[in-house]
Amino acid sequence: DSLYADSLGAVQGPLLWQAAEAPADTVVVARSLDVLDDLFSACELYRDDIGQADSARAYYEEVIRRFPDSDQLPRAVYSLSWIELQMRDDEETARPHLLRLIEEFPTSAHANEARRLLGQKLEATAEELAAREFARIEILRLAQPEATEAYLPLLDSLSHAFAGTPSGGQAAFLAASTYENVVGDTVAAEQRYQLLREEFAETRFGKLAQQRWEAREERLIDKLERSLKAIGGQLGPGEQIELLALEPDTLDSVSLARKYVGFAERAQRRGDVALARDFYERSINQQVANPRALYQLGNINWEEGYFNDAIEFYRQALSFDKRNLNLYYRLWRAFTEQSVEDSANYYLREVARRDRNSAQIRFLLEKYPDFQGGQDREDLDVEAMIELDLSIPPDELGWKEGDLALSDWPLVRQVVRPVYPAAAEDSVEVLLDVLIDREGRPEQVEVFRGEPPFVESAVDAAYGYSFYPAVRRNGEEIKSWVELTVPFGLPQEEGEEP
Repeated sequence: DSLYADSLGAVQGPLLWQAAEAPADTVVVARSLDVLDDLFSACELYRDDIGQADSARAYYEEVIRRFPDSDQLPRAVYSLSWIELQMRDDEETARPHLLRLIEEFPTSAHANEARRLLGQKLEATAEELAAREFARIEILRLAQPEATEAYLPLLDSLSHAFAGTPSGGQAAFLAASTYENVVGDTVAAEQRYQLLREEFAETRFGKLAQQRWEAREERLIDKLERSLKAIGGQLGPGEQIELLALEPDTLDSVSLARKYVGFAERAQRRGDVALARDFYERSINQQVANPRALYQLGNINWEEGYFNDAIEFYRQALSFDKRNLNLYYRLWRAFTEQSVEDSANYYLREVARRDRNSAQIRFLLEKYPDFQGGQDREDLDVEAMIELDLSIPPDELGWKEGDLALSDWPLVRQVVRPVYPAAAEDSVEVLLDVLIDREGRPEQVEVFRGEPPFVESAVDAAYGYSFYPAVRRNGEEIKSWVELTVPFGLPQEEGEEP
């Protein structure tokens, strides 16, 4: 159990520790920050899953008592007010907690929620102010990354002014990595990494700084440098890549089908519908049970006016994947526009059942309360369904975390700037497909979009790149295809301001 007693007289119960000399309703937990997340999990278990207000309140009060300096304190105080408002319907008991948030943590997001509940005017939070300032500094940094004297003092000022905030932590992290990798001042870098561990311990950047320190102790710095780069600031010119596909180790049909889907979705995202259709069809030829490809072929056919073909693709996709909410939305829309009331009502009911928490579905059920009824339920006519004007959730064309069994996605490790062609007079981008081998080297480079003479220079530069390769969850590196954006800016005249 991650909740453990910090006194020798503690007695363990289910999810609860009680000291022998303490009152029966006193929760005793460790003071270490290592258990703070677990303690909040227990709080939320009692509050949300079990619904025991008294136990949840006891745990939140213990968080406040044991961690009075934690950045998570506003979260605990607000949760106490939520319990009183939502579980006990007691506004008077909730009010002191809301007022405390406003008085003691005025720039927190929880204080703004308290103001909203009390009918007061909202104010800018510390994180909002910090995020605005960080965005301003990032513009300066990306415009002149070598002019560190211009933006490093600003990053330091931001991290000290907004201690404990995510953007303040990001500023401290960026300053530390700049001193380490650009300036070459390891002493200044270590000072800022120490600041992250001490003042931003509960942010992801503070936790990463702690992991960095531990990794140095354990000689694991190479792996950690990859993690540091993965969550750093905005990407610089030439660092923008998009994972397209994993290169199959063997010619098995499932792996090839997924590869083709990756290339198809990129083509569709970039507006090359003919190429997208070709890759989707190649994917289905490799794997018939392929709902992702079938669904997007349905979308392409619909946009091109082949409505019956689109419906058939949607139905095939649904036979393999009944969890795709957008399939129900699109079949409802298709049958509505074709005035097939029975089928349109069927799929609309499926949408209402599966997306009942969305605002537009709540509106539908409020307007037609008998629509989801039993035997006497009310069907809508086509005109009424058209008037609903339901929005279909946007499709995401590309891989998401969890789609591929990877622990680490590929990243640019070292950029090679392309040579600007002598005869050119334009600012352009060239899109390249790069096959990264298991060592992070470009094995193959193909042009997806670009014009001469920029293409030749972009390909030459791409072969000089180095990458962090994709890594499977078992720790094994794997070849992967990425789309690399290579930018060409007009060369500056001598003496011209950058």
